[in-house]
Amino acid sequence: MIPPIRPIQFSSLTTKPSPHPIYGVHRSKTSTRGVKVRYFSTKPVRNPNFIEVTKEDVKYFESVLGVENVLATEDLGGRSDIQDLDQYNSSWIPEIVGNTKVVILPTSTQHVSEGGNTGAQGACIPVFDEIVVCMSRMNSIRKFDIDSGVLECDAGCILEQLDNHVSQFNFTMPLDLGAKGSCHIGGNISTNAGGVRYLRYGSLHGSVLGLEVVLPDGTILNNMSTLRKDSTGYDIKQLFIGAEGTLGIVTGVSILTSQKPLFNNVVLLGLNSFEDVLKAFNFSKKHFAEILSAFEFWDADCMKSVLTFHKYLNPFSSEYNFYVLIETSGSNSEHDQSKINLFLEESSQEGFVVDGTMAYDSVQDKKTEYLYFLFSKEINNTISLLPFSKTSCGILEKE
Repeated sequence: MIPPIRPIQFSSLTTKPSPHPIYGVHRSKTSTRGVKVRYFSTKPVRNPNFIEVTKEDVKYFESVLGVENVLATEDLGGRSDIQDLDQYNSSWIPEIVGNTKVVILPTSTQHVSEGGNTGAQGACIPVFDEIVVCMSRMNSIRKFDIDSGVLECDAGCILEQLDNHVSQFNFTMPLDLGAKGSCHIGGNISTNAGGVRYLRYGSLHGSVLGLEVVLPDGTILNNMSTLRKDSTGYDIKQLFIGAEGTLGIVTGVSILTSQKPLFNNVVLLGLNSFEDVLKAFNFSKKHFAEILSAFEFWDADCMKSVLTFHKYLNPFSSEYNFYVLIETSGSNSEHDQSKINLFLEESSQEGFVVDGTMAYDSVQDKKTEYLYFLFSKEINNTISLLPFSKTSCGILEKE
């Protein structure tokens, strides 16, 4: 039975906070990594019914998976130092640290899975010394049908590698993330990732056609359908999309890809208020319609973080309260350009867009990379904007 989730406790608590460096509420302490510690809840209590991993457990894992697919510390009979497991015990949030001593890396569905550890909430980090199951070695592309655009692959495949593969056939993945160079498609599905192309391609609930899942009792559920229309009964796969692995571990994926657009354009706008952002959003849907593929906004603090901490040149001569990035994707360059020019002209006349700049992707079948991933280091302090990639079309350039 899954233990009840402990409620988050904020600094308004009347009870004395725990001094625990991760789960306390005391704010003056500094972590061992030299950064201010994030305090947000009370220290969890280990269930006394849980057993600890033994040498016999490690030997069993090695007999099933092979010695090369099991990482364990020397005190458990393994060949790894605790430092070798650091990447599995740490996350994007430096203060969230696990204590696992065993990592297993299955190579088939019969073995089973984890992910690319690109989540920014620390959800994939063990609380105590739980075993980490990593999917990185289940990374085979099983099949791609160029007629239907359906891709079948292992859950450990990296998103960018999948996109590069289908790009050879003029298709594109329906999901695009800042972490696409390291995130696994199985993890994307388990968290129901939205990505920057959500406006264009919609939710993974519509793109995923079938899944292969290992249930908690070890049963392999093979639901690897490639049909877009299936009225044979309950759509079981939907239960696992966004379930974060709580119902089973995704090991195989069947996903619908889309025809790759011929032309991409990016527009960056400066606006004075959030109300203007909403106006720009509705205006862009009206003017761009079928070619609108992304609409992202951020505020002045986020822009300032990029310009100062990451040394980017300001694309504007003035500062604004909000910024909007719009991407269009189409098949006719002149048609797309005409829509963009009309949008900029009329939005400026309406007064909700103060400034704007446009960058042209050189195409060459190269996708425009532009989204910056917001990552909060301190819940009540500054938010730094951590870019996984800068725009390939030159809107933001390094000094």
